[in-house]
Amino acid sequence: CKNEDELKQCIISDAWGDYFDAPNQLPGQLIHTLTQDAPAASIPQADTSLFPLRKFNERTRPYTETQENEDSLWKITTDPEIVRVKCERRNVTHALMVSRLLEWLEDCSEASEVGDSQHIDLWAKLPDGRVFIFEVKSGGDNIFEQIRKGISQLYEYRYRYSKKFGEFKQAKLCLVLPGDPLIEWMADYLCRDRIINLCVHSLDSKEPAFHELCRDKIDPTCQA
Repeated sequence: CKNEDELKQCIISDAWGDYFDAPNQLPGQLIHTLTQDAPAASIPQADTSLFPLRKFNERTRPYTETQENEDSLWKITTDPEIVRVKCERRNVTHALMVSRLLEWLEDCSEASEVGDSQHIDLWAKLPDGRVFIFEVKSGGDNIFEQIRKGISQLYEYRYRYSKKFGEFKQAKLCLVLPGDPLIEWMADYLCRDRIINLCVHSLDSKEPAFHELCRDKIDPTCQA
């Protein structure tokens, strides 16, 4: 849309919902609010008062799109993938998992660099030079679908960010789940075949648990 009038017409005509696959990503009441141009106050908001989330310091965000120039591969108008990531991050369980993982990464070693990006839930650079990319999934009935999506996201993000930041080329990939996937072959597939570290970080656990098959693990002192 080139101006406000076109944007308003796009929303009213339901084109916005079709383009962003909104019916599969957002609550029905929110879709109704957007397409009917209702007041923003009527949009349902999740109660996050019980989950105080640790905020990132600006210095922990060096790998964001704001550093890219006009000719960069990040030059986009609207990226549906970013919209989907933002929708997922609004999930309270997901936000709490990311917050607790962030806190653990920050506390395990003062020398570690920890941050996020427009796409990546969390990344960490350890004192030994290893870089980890974490994709967090909140679980639920569609956990298998989430795992499939998480695998593709990890490979994509490592590739895209390594184009600009060389240290991401050898980044270790890590899929974080709230519990054991309970699929007999999943750990072997992720850790041995896909070389993706499987990490379980439940809401009642203070620190994540890396599966025994993982090739790269992080202990509380951030030593290999």
